Amino acid sequence: MPVKIEHRWWLAPKNQAHKDVVASATFVAEREGWRFSDLLTSWRLYDGRKWHSLRRMGRQRRWVEAADELMRYNVVQSVVDTITAKLVKSLPAPEFVTNGADYKVRRATKRRNKFAKGVLHASGFYGQFAEAVKEGVNCGTSAVKFVVDDKRIRCERALLWELHVPPWEAERGQPTTLFQRCQVDRQALLDRFGHGTGASERTRAIQATKANGDTAPDPSIGRYDRDMEGADVVQVIEAWHLGCDGEPGRHVICVDGGTLLDEEWASRRFPFAFFRWEVPPTGFWGRGGALRLYGLQYEINSLLQCIQANTKLHATPITYVDSQSTVIEEHLTNMPGATVRYMGGTQPPTRLVAPIMPQEVYSQVQERIRWGYELMGVSQLSASSMKPAGLDAAVALREYHDIESERFIIPGRRVEDFAIQAARVCIDLANEIPGYEVDTMERRGNRRVKWSDLKLQEDDFTLQCFPVSMLPQTPAARKQAVQEYMAAGLITPEKARDLLDMPDLEEDATLASASLDYVRKQVELILDEEGFEPMEPRVNLAPAVAYAQAVYLRERADGAPDTVLESLRRYIDQGMDMLRRAQEAAQPPMAPPGTGPAVATA
Repeated sequence: MPVKIEHRWWLAPKNQAHKDVVASATFVAEREGWRFSDLLTSWRLYDGRKWHSLRRMGRQRRWVEAADELMRYNVVQSVVDTITAKLVKSLPAPEFVTNGADYKVRRATKRRNKFAKGVLHASGFYGQFAEAVKEGVNCGTSAVKFVVDDKRIRCERALLWELHVPPWEAERGQPTTLFQRCQVDRQALLDRFGHGTGASERTRAIQATKANGDTAPDPSIGRYDRDMEGADVVQVIEAWHLGCDGEPGRHVICVDGGTLLDEEWASRRFPFAFFRWEVPPTGFWGRGGALRLYGLQYEINSLLQCIQANTKLHATPITYVDSQSTVIEEHLTNMPGATVRYMGGTQPPTRLVAPIMPQEVYSQVQERIRWGYELMGVSQLSASSMKPAGLDAAVALREYHDIESERFIIPGRRVEDFAIQAARVCIDLANEIPGYEVDTMERRGNRRVKWSDLKLQEDDFTLQCFPVSMLPQTPAARKQAVQEYMAAGLITPEKARDLLDMPDLEEDATLASASLDYVRKQVELILDEEGFEPMEPRVNLAPAVAYAQAVYLRERADGAPDTVLESLRRYIDQGMDMLRRAQEAAQPPMAPPGTGPAVATA
């Protein structure tokens, strides 16, 4: 008689949910074998090696076998890497958007935008970003996890075969329960949970849990290799259940022997950010490019292996010798200038090379490779970093890349949503860390931003995502775009120099914009109501006054307080007075009235 499993483990009494969590997570994992088979197939196609399992030690010592395998052309890896490069070319930057906010909220929102980018940099999300997108393009779904480590937010990679979602909850793609099953060294668990209140119970639970080692099979992804013999690792299961109707959810970390952590989960989301290359019609896990290209890759490999086999069979020349010619076979060598004697009146030796394969077979290989790129929406020229012949103008190149990128609009939006998810999770964790602050990365220097000074209720804002730089990435196209903006009067020459931001011009650009940077800093102090600094007479006065006047008009239209507007007017008046005196000093002195020009005397 089967044992009944209580999947509603969050209803169990506190510190008594571990048995239900372990049973439910194991039940779900045993029924997700299809997903792990797809993951294994996807990574085999990308890497080109016959991995035996997804276990971390089951992927090694395969290089000798790979060297002996038949010839293949890896379209999957080329296409996945090309698409990844297109999607991560610009880092997405989440920004807060408020509706109908007053002046102070708008000013604080600018600092919140800096905080959002700063916390993603500080957590390491942007360092994991490219690899996570590549895994999503290849396998269909990827995930990163955010944890609090010593009052800092840290981003770490989440292995897809460790994550499990109950299929009855994930049918519409919005599950409320998530499991993470991973193998952890026993001593590391004792170091983390063997202190504080209840440490004795947690220590007993860890010690009572049986080690996995090489004897405990995983129902979904196979056993460990022999490298794990003697390893004292135990299975740890972390489970989340999201609350609803204002009620908090639950977060449990447990081992088979007992509960290590049992707490409320107040957040509306899991501490993960997910990227999906292709959202399925039903279910939670996406489908990647590797499985879409599976048939073509198989056909390409078959054709190439046929060519390889026929090359070995037919490419070796065959020498035909008349049996009456008395030719000595040792004379038939590949030495230059060799002499072969045969009997007169007989047929001389003939060397023939049979055709290896019909030309149609080679055409079939090239055609299927082209189909693979077209199926995923990229060109072979993009994969090889080449431009079409005759396309040299920067404007034409921009148009070509725009046309090619239309296929990736929807995946690009999912990349932006990936960054927004990450920002929301970081904000949730920042709310739990007293005094959490990050360094904001600005061109004029770093600035510490404390989240407690900027905190907002989640219903009071929305997050949108914008690329860090929307200018073209190649130097020629970037220069052409900046020149067009400057010619149209949209930007000043100083701003154009700033936007170019070429590595070899960095120091020159910094010095050229130092005057305006200093004025911006003084104006920001006024807008943030953090003080007033008088106009510096050594700045470039004309652009400084023009910039301050533009900011004044904008802030007045936005309803800035009178104190801020008065400070801006005082700052502008100082600049205009300095500019007037400088212009007067530059004019030549006027001649006294009644005096004419000097007349030369003989």
